[in-house]
Amino acid sequence: MEVGFCSRFRVFISERFPLLAHSLMLALFSGGNLALGRALGLVESTHLAEKFFLFFVMSLLFFLRLRVFDELKDLDHDKKFNPERALARGVVSVPEARAVLLGLVLFELFFLSIGVAYLRGESLLASPYYLLPLFYSFLMFEEFFIGDFLRPHLTTYATMHTISAGLFAASMLFYMTNASWNSVLPFLSIFIGLNWTLFNFFEFARKTFDSSEERDQVESYSKLFGRGGSVALSLSQVVITAVIVSSLGLSNSIGLMGLYLITLLFVILCLLRVFSAKAVSAPLFRNVSTVVLLLSYLCLVLMNCPLRVW
Repeated sequence: MEVGFCSRFRVFISERFPLLAHSLMLALFSGGNLALGRALGLVESTHLAEKFFLFFVMSLLFFLRLRVFDELKDLDHDKKFNPERALARGVVSVPEARAVLLGLVLFELFFLSIGVAYLRGESLLASPYYLLPLFYSFLMFEEFFIGDFLRPHLTTYATMHTISAGLFAASMLFYMTNASWNSVLPFLSIFIGLNWTLFNFFEFARKTFDSSEERDQVESYSKLFGRGGSVALSLSQVVITAVIVSSLGLSNSIGLMGLYLITLLFVILCLLRVFSAKAVSAPLFRNVSTVVLLLSYLCLVLMNCPLRVW
């Protein structure tokens, strides 16, 4: 008996975009960016629940679309090296995946237009900031039309993709604030850079393996830079994140103190990983890195909470 599209797409979602895990991550991502905007005086306290809901749903739609983009873009590679993946094994067909992409783009624009009308009282055409991450995501899908050049350069390829998270967060900031363009503009580099480094960190850590885990013809940062180099690459992004946040003048904050503590603990983990692979295996390093990412965004959520010493 033929299985319907909805059932098959649920299989795709469960395997390639698990909603529970992604919802937690993107809730912290949305809340962290909103809270940082409040701490910097860019986001007012009015309609906070509605702002969070708009940011969160748009995040789910945006990153789900990026996942479908990646599955289509990497299909030939996956058929050879990851044939168990949903699209590669034909759970969802290529025409169906393309139809999903079209539906997601249309729904993103429809949902955002409703949110913008409610929060700002204007049409999406009057504030088309979302077109920047939207257009950039299509460039990513086309591998910036230089895929043959980019693919052999794993780090460059990855960082040109992870910046999309920063562009998305920065564009959403405009819809969360009533401040003028000139007031928001100086902070754009903060939101782009902060989210870029955190997503770089996640990308670098998740492709760090023990030698026994490496696969032929499948690139990784540990294969490219060695154990020490791949760990240093991940650590650099955590340190840069802490430096960016510490430069904002939010010293009396639970979130900032938490970020310092996370950075210190991650430095210790990295040293253990470099000098004793048995003490900190690659799977443990990857799992802890995921927790560090979540806690880092949680610290951003807590940026508005003053630190009190009793």
